[in-house]
Amino acid sequence: MKFTRSGVIGIVLAVLAIGGFWLTRARRQRNVHSEVATAKTESGSEAGAAERESIGAARRRPSAESRRRADELRGRLSVLRSEKINRATPPTAAERVEKPKPASRMPAPQSSGNQAQEALGKYVRSTVREQFLPMAKGCYEELLLRQPNARGKLVLDVAVGGDPSVGGVVESVKVAPESTINDESTVTCIVESMMALVFDAPPEGHDRIDFKYPFDFSPGEPDAE
Repeated sequence: MKFTRSGVIGIVLAVLAIGGFWLTRARRQRNVHSEVATAKTESGSEAGAAERESIGAARRRPSAESRRRADELRGRLSVLRSEKINRATPPTAAERVEKPKPASRMPAPQSSGNQAQEALGKYVRSTVREQFLPMAKGCYEELLLRQPNARGKLVLDVAVGGDPSVGGVVESVKVAPESTINDESTVTCIVESMMALVFDAPPEGHDRIDFKYPFDFSPGEPDAE
């Protein structure tokens, strides 16, 4: 077969045109794949951030079980106090027999002064560290997400009421004026966490105990003094 010069040129141009078409198509496909991959990555990042925030929120708040237990104890304590006020006569022998096994009591105060180094203070400190500090850490970590350099002190005035028949539970929490952390969300988180704590019943001869508890917050972990 013979090819003229003009025929050869035409064939070359046709080949170039076809090659250009497939090259353009391939580039478009790569761009589409790249856009899809980018969208997936961004979507995954957003979903991951939302998931981390959800996990953080769940971790920094008291569990439903903790809240339910504390609310139940406060309700039982309120009923018990009302019954004591309204009772006109001492309990009968049958009523005394039917009473549940008394709950443990906190250690008795050793004096009227500061109990921090006494058995009562050590018991309170141990209970707070075990039940409260993990939740307090979650509250502070949430604050650091919004304010990376946040630090300061939160001082709580706590009242624990109770009875040997039901145990002890936090009845009120107030933020002391000397506190330096005033972020509303963090303070609410801390107070809700403290309200979920349960204790042994107050010492013999006491319906409630009151204590002041300071917490220093700085990047790392909250430190309960």
